[in-house]
Amino acid sequence: MDYLKKLDEIKTNFKNALSSCSDMQQLDDVRVKYLGRKGELTGILKSLSGLSPEEKREVGKNANVLKNELEEELKEFKINKEDTIAETTGRIDVTMPGVAGRPGSVHPITKTINRINDIFISLGFKVAEGTEIETEFYNFEALNIPLDHPSRDAF
Repeated sequence: MDYLKKLDEIKTNFKNALSSCSDMQQLDDVRVKYLGRKGELTGILKSLSGLSPEEKREVGKNANVLKNELEEELKEFKINKEDTIAETTGRIDVTMPGVAGRPGSVHPITKTINRINDIFISLGFKVAEGTEIETEFYNFEALNIPLDHPSRDAF
């Protein structure tokens, strides 16, 4: 039995089967058929015991290289297939890492307010922050503004 021809045959059959896969179940079936415990490539690796040491070395090396190639192709095909399925179904993969947002900058008005505050602080003033809307008591009663004063008109 010519093992090297058999390995080439497995490679071409694997590529043909892989290209005809349309869903994940078929992809898994191809993986099991060629790389599974009872797969074609595994069968060749198990049958190496009856060969001479030189043949074992050559066929074993080629079989392991082929196995790595097939696993890599299977992995790439699976990733591409998952991307295609996600695009067509509109599903979002929540396990994917997020896209970092661009860092923002300080608004020009905020920069201006900060510069004005710095100027007043350097002159000895203090910046007092509080609520922007005060109650009627603090605006008028606490300042002893009479009830008939024009500033207390509603309109």
